[in-house]
Amino acid sequence: MLINILAFIILCSVPGYFSFDYLDSSPTFPDDNSHEQIDHTLILAKHISNLYLSESYKDVDLDIDGEEVPAHRILLASRSENFGALLYGEDGKPYTNNVKISETPVALFMILLKYTYTGQVNLSDLEDTAVFKLGRISEYFGFFDLKHSLQEYSNEQIDHVHLLVSDISNLYLSKSYSDVVLVVGGEEFHAHRFLLASRSYYFGVLLFGGHRETYDKKVPINDVPVNLFKKLLKYIYTGLVVLSDLEGLDVLEFYRISDLFGFLDLTNSLNDYLQTTFEAENVCSFFVITRSFQYKKLIDASLDFIDNNAEDVLTADGFLSLPLEALQEIIIRDSFYTNEFEIFHAVCRWIHQKHDDLDHYSKVKVLSAVRYSLMSADEMSKAMKSKLVGSDIISEAIQKRKTSSPEHQFRGQRKPNVSLYFAPLKLTNGNLIPWVERLHGHNDDEDLDGGYNVIRFDNRTLINYIEIKLWNISTSDDQRYYSYDIEVSMDGYNWTRVINHSNYNCRSLQRLWIQPRIVQYIHVVGSKSDPNVTFKFCGVQYNTNEMHMVEINNGFVDQL
Repeated sequence: MLINILAFIILCSVPGYFSFDYLDSSPTFPDDNSHEQIDHTLILAKHISNLYLSESYKDVDLDIDGEEVPAHRILLASRSENFGALLYGEDGKPYTNNVKISETPVALFMILLKYTYTGQVNLSDLEDTAVFKLGRISEYFGFFDLKHSLQEYSNEQIDHVHLLVSDISNLYLSKSYSDVVLVVGGEEFHAHRFLLASRSYYFGVLLFGGHRETYDKKVPINDVPVNLFKKLLKYIYTGLVVLSDLEGLDVLEFYRISDLFGFLDLTNSLNDYLQTTFEAENVCSFFVITRSFQYKKLIDASLDFIDNNAEDVLTADGFLSLPLEALQEIIIRDSFYTNEFEIFHAVCRWIHQKHDDLDHYSKVKVLSAVRYSLMSADEMSKAMKSKLVGSDIISEAIQKRKTSSPEHQFRGQRKPNVSLYFAPLKLTNGNLIPWVERLHGHNDDEDLDGGYNVIRFDNRTLINYIEIKLWNISTSDDQRYYSYDIEVSMDGYNWTRVINHSNYNCRSLQRLWIQPRIVQYIHVVGSKSDPNVTFKFCGVQYNTNEMHMVEINNGFVDQL
């Protein structure tokens, strides 16, 4: 968090706000987001529930028949006026830190206390007489909604979580029972320590960590815009954020604040919302901002969008606003997949746009990220005519294309955890035969789908995970042992083996991991003893969900 604050001070011209002086255009947001709302009321209720019988942030002990039970004075008072009268004097100041609860059965009072913290009562284990007594106790302590539900007694579970949330929400900006004043930009906000701490680890350390803020009535909050902190405070008390109240760049700033104060659930929801606002025109600005503040999730999401919309991003005005390092980071990626000459043309536009601010080294640096070896001869000739690329660079690219391994040259699409579309083929005498040419003796299209030993992707594609199995002509194939190799290719003629299971007895479904690489063709080669065996591709993808759980060792996978 401290790093974020320092970065913020350095990059922002006004405390608490982003500065976009280095951008020609800043991110835009939908004009109509009136129906967008983040609803975390259940998370709010869960945080309150977690305080039940907890010593954390407790400020009163309830003496119940000689047993001391930790509690939170403000919560009890906010839930019941009778608790308020029991815990606070007429001057609004707390009574003693030890309050005796008398003439109340311990077991039933504990049910009521749990209801106070959770909004729920489970009646399945109570006899009718106990339910009646619980109703009387709830009336005595001022829980009239609970009493009414107990009288109806139509369900085994009473769920008043909405009432719990409502009672907490009523504390927002209320002076009632307030034990701390947050000072933001000269404005004062009455608040309640236990609630702030229960909702955020940051506030827990700030207000209960034994520092000066633990004892001071007024606590300053710095480097945060007043209007946005007020919205965060409302979220703390209500669990709700109305996104239509956030205009333009306020959404990104609110994201920063939620991250700063440790509201992970809110940050994740804002992250999801911000991704829905990505467009070719604004995504480069998003990337620059999130890159500056090291917001990894938004950085990755921005780059994924850029990769999957490379052609549109290259022609957008936002592309011309990229700083040198950000531009190079984008185009150097294998997954930035589009025509290489179009990438070169966009880089030329960028250089001309920033010509006055670039030295020779900067131009060379960004031009070096272009992969000239992927251009056609005609495109290479046009690149030379631009006078930005010398003949030596083109000669080197031609040589590289002849000598380097394909995986070190090509770009390819990157679609994490997506089942990839492909066309099945058959390799016969070095020729790839489309799947529409049926295998002899089989006319069922469904059986044939994927039943050839070769697949071709529509585009060059990054993969690391393959599933295959023996093509099931009969159920006995599930028990049949077989061996195989797997090869990959970019052109359908030059193949590289990535899995060697030719010396093993394999059976049933094979779940195979390889080192991530760009391919366009995959070929399964049957064993020498049964070279005509046919395999079915059950799945191919770039798997990131489970990638951290495996370690690839000579084609085999060790579970971590």
